[in-house]
Amino acid sequence: MLHQQATRTKGVRCFTNVYKQYTYARNVIQECINLSYRHPEEYRRLDLRYRDSLTEGYCPTPNFFIRGKFFTEPDNPFSTTELYINKLPFNRHNDIQYQFPDRLFDRDTLILMTFEVNFLYILRAYAAGNDVSNARAALRSRFRKGFMETLDGLFDIHPLGNADEESIIRNFRELNGKVFYDDASGQFLKANPKPMSEVL
Repeated sequence: MLHQQATRTKGVRCFTNVYKQYTYARNVIQECINLSYRHPEEYRRLDLRYRDSLTEGYCPTPNFFIRGKFFTEPDNPFSTTELYINKLPFNRHNDIQYQFPDRLFDRDTLILMTFEVNFLYILRAYAAGNDVSNARAALRSRFRKGFMETLDGLFDIHPLGNADEESIIRNFRELNGKVFYDDASGQFLKANPKPMSEVL
């Protein structure tokens, strides 16, 4: 779902509020969690915590494109029927969208990655009716690893000292979208943006 507001500037049509589509996507994810796990303690126990009601922060959500790729050269990994996954370089200027900058846990922040998968593998697996569970697990693992590497290149995530509920509420305006409560460690985590000079 995409919400766009069209405007005209010097005769050029442009779109604003595109970030709203990310908010809708997060709402859908949260609703799916609510439908699958009726009681919040169920998905928290399974490490499915998605939204922190105190900080109003959202767990970072991986977003990605998958491209099927094929080359005829025999020595090219994309020419084989074996699973091959390649993550394209992350563009810090184009592949992260937000309403407010430097707020990793904000509901309108989107980090987008692109992966290439050899098309012949996908075609063979589905044509032969093979069990693709192993490939699915490999893809999921690679996507997760790529997302974690991207986050590590963008933000320094660390515990927020001796922060407690009172201090979070008192400084809510400043911390909104920058802090998330981690159940596992029992601490508030803060995401500080890394310098633009660092390479992902």
